[in-house]
This record gives sequence, structure tokens and C-alpha cells, in this order.
Amino acid sequence: MNQVITSLQNTTVKLVAALHAKKQRDKLGLFIAEGIRLVEEAAAEWPLHCFVYSEKLLLQPRGVALISTLEEKGVRGLLVSDAVYQKISLTESSQGVLALIPKRVTKMTDWNAEQLGCIAVLDEIQDPGNVGAIIRTAAAANCSGVVLTSGCADPFSDKAVRAAMGALFKIPVVENVAREELSAYCREKGIRLIATCLEGATSYEKLNYMGRNAIIFGNEGSGVHAELIKVSHDKIKIPLYHEVESLNVAAAAAVILYEVLRQKEIQIACNLQPDML
Repeated sequence: MNQVITSLQNTTVKLVAALHAKKQRDKLGLFIAEGIRLVEEAAAEWPLHCFVYSEKLLLQPRGVALISTLEEKGVRGLLVSDAVYQKISLTESSQGVLALIPKRVTKMTDWNAEQLGCIAVLDEIQDPGNVGAIIRTAAAANCSGVVLTSGCADPFSDKAVRAAMGALFKIPVVENVAREELSAYCREKGIRLIATCLEGATSYEKLNYMGRNAIIFGNEGSGVHAELIKVSHDKIKIPLYHEVESLNVAAAAAVILYEVLRQKEIQIACNLQPDML
């Protein structure tokens, strides 16, 4: 068995603690995924920098199997005491394992525009839990990618990674996109911009989503920025009753993105042309 690290001054232990801060994640190009399932999914999709585990993981058969898998892949592991692990973990009931993972820098210009379907755009969404949840929904609803405008919460923060539940490793995510860059890209590539808002909007299920779309979900308090609403081809809303003012943005994204998927699956099943739906 590896020697158990009991000092918080260990270089890797200090690195983990530092990566809880966005500044360090950006500087070092690394982020943290914690928990057996997340580390399993990360290892299946992305290269890992290293992993840190506690004695607690050794008590779980699935945890022991994970250690074996990672070691076979040549990923360096560090065994720490439960006390040290608790100091560097932000999870209340941890499973005793986390991985440090290199960030993948993706740009919209890397995409093959002809193969795009639906893109989920997050416009200055502040809650990392909402960011992660929408990334998860976008992957589940077969979106082509997720775009985050400048000012969004960090999709590689601990909370966002947990909320995404492994979807971050399955779908391209583009960060820090200026609004004018987004609108210019969509205009050049023939992608229809659709903004979610209340004023002058069509009920979401009445719109035809065939073709390539970028659907914009806005800030929790102020919604989609006026600059993007102005350049959008369509505006949609979800009908609300009983004087409910709004839905959580992650819930709204799930409703709309699955309507997009439903329409596209109908087209595939019935071999319909877009103007026949």
C-alpha cells in the first residue's frame, strides 16, 4: 500500500486546495471532479492529471476497482488520511476520491457548423448549480454544444461540475464568449438565435425548431441581455399560471430543450421536411 500522507503541506494536497479558487483553475488549467462516478466518467472521456483518495475509498469495492483502473491507465494517485481529505474536500459526505483534470479549451470556430443542431447559450447565469444543471440537460437532450457568455459562473467550479454529473465530459462547452462574437458567429453560419423572454414572445411549443438554433437562457434576475434579444430571430416564453413570475432557469432550459428534441425526433421518425411540421 502507498504511504498515507498526513500533512497539509504536501505539494499535491496544496494544489487541490488552490483549485477551489477560479483564479487558480484559470492559471493552472486544471479543475476538480469529486466522487467515484464522476472520476469514473472523467477517466473514460478525458486524460487525468492525477487523483487523490483517502483510506475511506479503500473500504468500498467500487473504489478499489477505480484505483486499479486509474493505475492501469498510468494516472498518478496520492493516498491521504481521512483527516487531510476532509480538509481539501468541499463535499459534506465524500466518497474519498477526487481527480485533477486538465481543462479543454474549446472555441466556436472549432465546430463544424454544418453538423450543428441546437446550441444552448447561457447569458450571464450566476449560479454554478444552474450552469452545471443546464450543461447536463443540454447533453441529455442531444444539443451540439453549450456557449457561456462573459460573466457566467465558471462551469469548472466544484458546484458546477457536481451539478453537471459527468455531462461536462460529453458535450463541448465554450466559455467567455462576447455577445457580439456570438451574434456574429450565428449570423455568419446561418444559425437562428432564439431568446427566452416575456415581452412579445411566442409560447415555446408553437415555434418550429428545425434547422440550426442557438437558444439563449438568461441571467436569473435580469434575463437575457437586451443586446441579444435585439438580434434574435425569435423570442419564446413558457406560459405561467397562478401568478408564478418565473421558472428557475435550469428548469426552463429543460422544458425548452426537450421540446426541441421532440420536434427533431418527430422529423426523423416521419421523414418530414422542416416546413411540414
